[in-house]
Amino acid sequence: MATPPAEDSPVTLVSQREFARRRGCSIQAVNRNTVDHGGVIPTYGAKKQIDPVEAERLWPPRTNGVAPSSQTRELDRQRVRKLTAEAARAELELRVRKSELLDRQKGLDTVFRFARMLRDRWQAWPAKVGPLVAAQFGLDAGAVIVVLEGLVREHLEELASERCAF
Repeated sequence: MATPPAEDSPVTLVSQREFARRRGCSIQAVNRNTVDHGGVIPTYGAKKQIDPVEAERLWPPRTNGVAPSSQTRELDRQRVRKLTAEAARAELELRVRKSELLDRQKGLDTVFRFARMLRDRWQAWPAKVGPLVAAQFGLDAGAVIVVLEGLVREHLEELASERCAF
């Protein structure tokens, strides 16, 4: 046990718990670094109190009880960002597996194929109904088909100018 500070000394002793609170570490970390447990920080009296100035000076540079540096805090922030991103990715993958979400490219391909099918059917429509309309009105079937094809083409061009954001 170390010799206690002199009576007229301005040293104020604190408990190990109070020193741990001030330092921002656990009481176990403080206790591990006392001479009673093989460390370098002396304790005084029956209550095993610590001189905080002396303890700070003697505190080992690399222990779990060291207050976090700015570099350590930055690493912690990066770990949190990484874990958050991994959790978000796992959530998305789960929603995809549950068929709550679709792959964007698959969705665009499906819309494109559907629009092409509609266009192709519209372009085939004049040849299908032209002869029926011509017969009903006593007109030349070829002329009716040509007129209907022109009207359908104009309508499709008008529809093609519409834009849809996905």
